[in-house]
Amino acid sequence: MVKFFSKCLGASILLASTAAANGVSSSDDSSNGCNHRVLTYPEVIDVDDLSAANKSLTLALEWMEIDPGFGDFHGYEAGYATDMICGSTPFRTRALGGSVPGPTLKVSPGTSMRIKFRNKLNYQPKSHSSRIVIATNGALEGEKPSYATTTELDLTRLNKCNDPDVSNLHFHGLHVSSVVPSNDMTLEVLPHEEYDYVIEIPEDHEPGLHWVHPLHHGSSTLQLAGGAALALIVKDPNEETSGIDTVTTDTNSTTSLWLPAEIREATERVLIFQDWDIGEAIETANRAGDMLLMESFSKITGGESIGKQFFTVNGKYQPIMEIQVGKWERMRILYAGWQNLPLQLGITPEGNGAGCEFYLLAKDGIYLSDYPRGPMMSTYGKDLPIPSGGRADFMVRCNNPRGITRFEALSRRNILTINCVDEGSGVGDYDSDDDANLNTTLTPLERDAASSAALVQRSTAPLTPWSKTSSDLPGYLQPVDGLVASDECSCETAFEEGGRGSVTINNKSYRPGNHFMHTTYLGAVVERSLKGTAENSYHQHVYPFQLIDFPNNNVFSEESNDDYFKIGDWHDTYMDPNQIDGPVLIRYRTTDIPGTIMVHCSTMSHLDRGCLQKEYVRNVREGRRCTCNIFDSIIGDGIIDDIEHSKVIGAVDVSSSRPGLLLGVTHLVPVLVAAAGVLLGIGV
Repeated sequence: MVKFFSKCLGASILLASTAAANGVSSSDDSSNGCNHRVLTYPEVIDVDDLSAANKSLTLALEWMEIDPGFGDFHGYEAGYATDMICGSTPFRTRALGGSVPGPTLKVSPGTSMRIKFRNKLNYQPKSHSSRIVIATNGALEGEKPSYATTTELDLTRLNKCNDPDVSNLHFHGLHVSSVVPSNDMTLEVLPHEEYDYVIEIPEDHEPGLHWVHPLHHGSSTLQLAGGAALALIVKDPNEETSGIDTVTTDTNSTTSLWLPAEIREATERVLIFQDWDIGEAIETANRAGDMLLMESFSKITGGESIGKQFFTVNGKYQPIMEIQVGKWERMRILYAGWQNLPLQLGITPEGNGAGCEFYLLAKDGIYLSDYPRGPMMSTYGKDLPIPSGGRADFMVRCNNPRGITRFEALSRRNILTINCVDEGSGVGDYDSDDDANLNTTLTPLERDAASSAALVQRSTAPLTPWSKTSSDLPGYLQPVDGLVASDECSCETAFEEGGRGSVTINNKSYRPGNHFMHTTYLGAVVERSLKGTAENSYHQHVYPFQLIDFPNNNVFSEESNDDYFKIGDWHDTYMDPNQIDGPVLIRYRTTDIPGTIMVHCSTMSHLDRGCLQKEYVRNVREGRRCTCNIFDSIIGDGIIDDIEHSKVIGAVDVSSSRPGLLLGVTHLVPVLVAAAGVLLGIGV
């Protein structure tokens, strides 16, 4: 049996901010700027339960008040995890699913996941919009104006920060269709509108950790910077549909025991790392005319010594997590980041006082072929370069009772503390005197040596080497490292600096509608030569890809077992600062899902300013070839959806003759003229 650290909401249908409505912070039960530092976990919703009852899950995006505990704290203030730390400032932000982060969703392969997304935000008249917005009344003196968003694009605002209150959902990492009502990031849900997503999880979907977040082009930075994100787990085989994970012991099952016992029986924790760059968020809000976020985030106090750049784990600042000594646990780590730096998660210079071992099990929701990889993060300086949007599963065991190990990320200290406790100890047994005795009387090298000696003494049960067989792998994850690309299916995808701080792909910025970079077809072996991934995080929708070659192989050691990136690994999100001298080669096979593949930089400010492009997988298997760098419209066989227009929920057609719209149309003409000038290159 697997114990899952969370609260179970298996019967929940609606998630909204009842806490916010009552004036309570989502991230803590405290008030008046006081927080304890015990790490808490998002609630868990089993989507299978809802699907079996033919019900949908409602996720709302709305403003709510939270208090993660930001301030001028260093992480050493609390004598016990339950001690209160006071002085933080509550603030309002956009939350997804009633908390920051939102609830963790769990779903089985073969499930039809129905999610009703409600955009409960309000339109801000002073904000910038990517579409023409018209006044529908307000001509009379004293009359309060109202507004309508039209289907017409304002091309003067293309690839700029816009639409702070327009949103959608992206199911990051899922191998599912990009055609509505599924995972289409071009869908726009306007304020006070809702949309019913239907995500068909394939029967053979790989189990693993993914996530859900808004990804509207123009507002993705603002909404992710405010913490709107949640984890999504595709279950392992035979995992029961409840908040407590269990495993069948039926030895006649061909899949029930393919995971080693230490994984099946381990306690499981989901850790969601989020970065809060307050200054950058305010600057972005200013560019978009998002007065609500500017006003709210400007109230956040403290943190001047770190540039007001905070990190939270599960919505809490500098939390303490307690682990029982000598027991293997599974930690699922999600870096729900939005900036252009990898997480660089590692232990602080105080050393690994808790004697924790970290062995890599999976990345981006895909099991490794060489588990257990590690140990990793065993000493100071051996950091994990998890990209923004990346995920990593670890098997973790800590071996020094009453030992403390602290973690840093992006040079910010004490973002998480692990307190190793004896069996039977409860939350709150952390003592700062223990920290001093264990971590300050020895040098870092002496502490690491002492930790290593303790590991030898206590680590009597090593992990079992394991990998999936070819028959266990879904078709889209069958190895392609021994194959060659199909005819004309090897293309270059390069991040390049554009003007005014923007980043382009193949020297082109995004254009909506029927405008594609590369095309392929079902059954093709596709190869991409990636450039610029040392500075930019590459994310690809629908199909994960296999790493085939690096330009700097000398930075890795074949004898070492602690490299985070290895040739042959699978990812959907990739960034490696080591690879600066040439292209990174990736391959994948377009096995079963036709339609659009979005590729983009996971640095949200880059994406909002045009660093994304579209590829298309035609629904044909014979008589086709791939095309590269067309940057034009596509026609012909195998197009399965409307590629000319985006679906905008709640928008009105400017050709409408309804009387209420006539006033706004008179204000529309100069904007349309200016937009035409942009298209024609005329300075209007």
